[in-house]
Amino acid sequence: MSWLSTWMFNPALLLAGGVAVAAPIIIHLLNKRRFRIVDWAAMDFLFDADKKNRRRIRLENLILLLLRCLAMVLLGLMLARPFLPSELAGRLGQAQEFQRILVLDDSLSQRVMVGNRPAFDEAKDRVKQLLQSISRDQNGDYLTLFLTSRPDKPVMVNEAVTGDSVDNLIQLIDELQCSDRVAKYDESLAEVRNYVEGNRSTANQVVYVL
Repeated sequence: MSWLSTWMFNPALLLAGGVAVAAPIIIHLLNKRRFRIVDWAAMDFLFDADKKNRRRIRLENLILLLLRCLAMVLLGLMLARPFLPSELAGRLGQAQEFQRILVLDDSLSQRVMVGNRPAFDEAKDRVKQLLQSISRDQNGDYLTLFLTSRPDKPVMVNEAVTGDSVDNLIQLIDELQCSDRVAKYDESLAEVRNYVEGNRSTANQVVYVL
């Protein structure tokens, strides 16, 4: 089940659909047992015609059975809501550049301890992991970073994330400190919206809020 969760939102429903495939098979077998052959001399002249049609009927029944099974699998698949991880989707399709836009909460509340570390350090680790992943993909992605304490002054704008630049970008993230200001989410999202609308030439834009 754990590996299915990386491909589907509800993997248990797909398994339920797989079990439901047995239903049309059982119905098919029961229908075959429902009829009892009774010899009747007056029907002998129809046997020849029946032999000619028997193969076609069996084929039609087999196709009908397969369609019923497929319907059950597709129903389970639909309910399981499958998806492709972003990394795999990028590899299957043509490599495309992405504009990654991050909104990082650096307000005073981020100083709260999560385990033995401040929440802000956890958030910065997520950003650094994202940068490392982007640099490994080598798709030529770009990064823009907004802080909720001062959304009108982004930390970086349209910075290329490459193997050569990722160390400098990670160092810049490490140097960020929590502010004593409140988080201005409304203003931050408004700035992101204005930025996105002003960069319509970028084919793919992804926004992260941490």
